[in-house]
Amino acid sequence: MGEMQMLADMVQNCIDEKARIAQDQTEYQKRYDDLVIRYDAAKAKYDKVSNAIKEQRTKVELLDVFALALKG
Repeated sequence: MGEMQMLADMVQNCIDEKARIAQDQTEYQKRYDDLVIRYDAAKAKYDKVSNAIKEQRTKVELLDVFALALKG
């Protein structure tokens, strides 16, 4: 999550800088697009890991219920 926050901050700084300082639009757009691509990649990785953790927790809960049923 730290990488995503860092990239989100970098995107916001890029936008803020554009609002304050006249820049070459092509250079700005490239920098902005690169940051957004990096953020999207980090977000996709985070979502994948997050979903895997949720699936594992669900499996553990089901196994706990199953184990209790076998004991009973």
